Amino acid sequence: MESSRRVKAWLTPLLNRTPLAPTLIAFLAQVPHLPQDIRMAVFTSFAPCFSVMWPLAKHKINVETLLECFSATLKIVCLDVNQELVQFHDTVFSAVSTTYLSALTRSPNRKKVGPDVPVEILFNNVISPRFLPPFYRAT
Repeated sequence: MESSRRVKAWLTPLLNRTPLAPTLIAFLAQVPHLPQDIRMAVFTSFAPCFSVMWPLAKHKINVETLLECFSATLKIVCLDVNQELVQFHDTVFSAVSTTYLSALTRSPNRKKVGPDVPVEILFNNVISPRFLPPFYRAT
């Protein structure tokens, strides 16, 4: 019991200090250069780590950095025309896009988009149809 308390005492602050956004962007920039058979193995290892760390890190990432993360994940989704990285779509892309949409709706810079246009409408009707492959678009 006492040993688990010691682990919890140092692990959470350490995870909270890990800069996940630059790591995610750099990781995803290298993925297109990997052979197709290695991509699955890499994402199989990456997805569980991301699922643990993203909820801790997402609140500290600003909108501009989230845009970079969203762009990097979107590139990977568009590369995956054979739907081989379904786990990536379910975990990484959905988490990043949901966080980006949420941050964008709370952002004081919304006026750049247009004060009368809800961000959700812009996101769902402009970004999704143009950039997501047909198999990932919401029906």
